[in-house]
Amino acid sequence: MPSEAHLSIDDLNTYLNAPDKAAAADLGHHLIRCEDCRSRMRDLALMRRHHRDLTASAADAVDPDLNRMSAEQALERYVDGRLSGEHRAQVETKIVNDPAAMRSALHYARHSAAMH
Repeated sequence: MPSEAHLSIDDLNTYLNAPDKAAAADLGHHLIRCEDCRSRMRDLALMRRHHRDLTASAADAVDPDLNRMSAEQALERYVDGRLSGEHRAQVETKIVNDPAAMRSALHYARHSAAMH
Protein backbone atom coordinates (compact mmCIF):
# COMPACT_ATOMS: atom_id res chain seq x y z
CA MET A 1 0.00 0.00 0.00
CA PRO A 2 1.46 3.40 -0.95
CA SER A 3 2.15 5.52 2.12
CA GLU A 4 0.03 8.43 0.81
CA ALA A 5 -3.11 6.30 0.29
CA HIS A 6 -5.64 6.35 3.11
CA LEU A 7 -7.03 3.19 4.65
CA SER A 8 -10.46 2.02 3.56
CA ILE A 9 -13.30 1.37 6.01
CA ASP A 10 -12.67 -2.36 5.48
CA ASP A 11 -9.01 -1.87 6.44
CA LEU A 12 -9.99 0.06 9.55
CA ASN A 13 -12.46 -2.65 10.54
CA THR A 14 -9.78 -5.31 9.99
CA TYR A 15 -7.45 -3.43 12.30
CA LEU A 16 -10.13 -2.85 14.96
CA ASN A 17 -11.17 -6.51 14.87
CA ALA A 18 -7.65 -7.88 15.43
CA PRO A 19 -4.91 -5.26 15.83
CA ASP A 20 -2.42 -7.87 17.04
CA LYS A 21 -2.72 -10.16 14.02
CA ALA A 22 -0.03 -10.19 11.36
CA ALA A 23 -2.56 -9.09 8.71
CA ALA A 24 -3.06 -5.83 10.60
CA ALA A 25 0.66 -5.04 10.97
CA ASP A 26 0.91 -2.95 7.79
CA LEU A 27 -2.29 -1.16 8.73
CA GLY A 28 -0.83 -0.32 12.13
CA HIS A 29 2.30 1.12 10.52
CA HIS A 30 0.11 3.31 8.30
CA LEU A 31 -1.94 4.46 11.30
CA ILE A 32 1.23 5.53 13.09
CA ARG A 33 2.06 7.87 10.19
CA CYS A 34 -1.41 9.10 9.18
CA GLU A 35 -3.44 11.39 11.46
CA ASP A 36 -6.43 11.35 9.07
CA CYS A 37 -6.72 7.57 9.25
CA ARG A 38 -6.20 7.58 13.04
CA SER A 39 -9.03 10.08 13.34
CA ARG A 40 -11.32 7.99 11.11
CA MET A 41 -10.42 4.89 13.13
CA ARG A 42 -11.26 6.67 16.41
CA ASP A 43 -14.63 7.70 14.96
CA LEU A 44 -15.32 4.17 13.76
CA ALA A 45 -14.29 2.66 17.11
CA LEU A 46 -16.53 5.11 18.97
CA MET A 47 -19.45 4.28 16.70
CA ARG A 48 -18.88 0.55 17.21
CA ARG A 49 -18.68 0.92 21.01
CA HIS A 50 -21.89 2.95 21.06
CA HIS A 51 -23.74 0.41 18.96
CA ARG A 52 -22.66 -2.53 21.12
CA ASP A 53 -24.80 -1.04 23.88
CA LEU A 54 -28.01 -1.37 21.90
CA THR A 55 -30.54 -3.87 23.14
CA ALA A 56 -31.74 -6.89 21.20
CA SER A 57 -35.32 -5.70 21.54
CA ALA A 58 -34.60 -2.75 19.27
CA ALA A 59 -33.45 -5.18 16.57
CA ASP A 60 -36.73 -7.09 16.77
CA ALA A 61 -38.99 -4.05 16.60
CA VAL A 62 -40.45 -3.24 13.21
CA ASP A 63 -41.98 0.14 12.60
CA PRO A 64 -44.13 0.52 9.45
CA ASP A 65 -43.04 4.16 8.98
CA LEU A 66 -39.38 3.14 8.89
CA ASN A 67 -40.12 0.30 6.46
CA ARG A 68 -41.69 2.80 4.03
CA MET A 69 -38.50 4.86 4.12
CA SER A 70 -35.73 3.73 1.81
CA ALA A 71 -32.56 2.46 3.45
CA GLU A 72 -30.69 5.43 2.01
CA GLN A 73 -33.20 7.91 3.45
CA ALA A 74 -33.04 6.24 6.86
CA LEU A 75 -29.23 6.41 6.91
CA GLU A 76 -29.26 10.06 5.83
CA ARG A 77 -31.79 10.97 8.51
CA TYR A 78 -29.78 9.02 11.11
CA VAL A 79 -26.51 10.79 10.24
CA ASP A 80 -28.23 14.19 10.14
CA GLY A 81 -29.78 13.57 13.57
CA ARG A 82 -33.33 13.61 12.21
CA LEU A 83 -34.31 10.21 13.66
CA SER A 84 -35.17 9.62 17.28
CA GLY A 85 -36.34 6.89 19.56
CA GLU A 86 -37.32 3.61 17.97
CA HIS A 87 -36.38 4.65 14.42
CA ARG A 88 -32.89 5.67 15.51
CA ALA A 89 -32.40 2.40 17.40
CA GLN A 90 -33.46 0.40 14.34
CA VAL A 91 -31.03 2.19 12.04
CA GLU A 92 -28.22 1.89 14.61
CA THR A 93 -28.84 -1.85 14.83
CA LYS A 94 -28.74 -2.10 11.03
CA ILE A 95 -25.43 -0.22 10.94
CA VAL A 96 -23.92 -2.45 13.61
CA ASN A 97 -24.96 -5.67 11.91
CA ASP A 98 -24.39 -4.71 8.27
CA PRO A 99 -20.89 -3.58 7.22
CA ALA A 100 -22.29 -2.12 3.98
CA ALA A 101 -24.73 0.03 5.96
CA MET A 102 -21.89 1.21 8.21
CA ARG A 103 -19.79 2.12 5.17
CA SER A 104 -22.76 4.00 3.69
CA ALA A 105 -23.38 5.91 6.91
CA LEU A 106 -19.71 6.85 7.25
CA HIS A 107 -19.53 7.84 3.58
CA TYR A 108 -22.62 10.02 3.90
CA ALA A 109 -21.32 11.60 7.11
CA ARG A 110 -18.01 12.49 5.45
CA HIS A 111 -19.70 14.04 2.44
CA SER A 112 -22.93 15.44 3.91
CA ALA A 113 -21.60 18.99 4.18
CA ALA A 114 -20.92 19.06 0.45
CA MET A 115 -24.32 17.51 -0.30
CA HIS A 116 -26.37 20.15 1.54
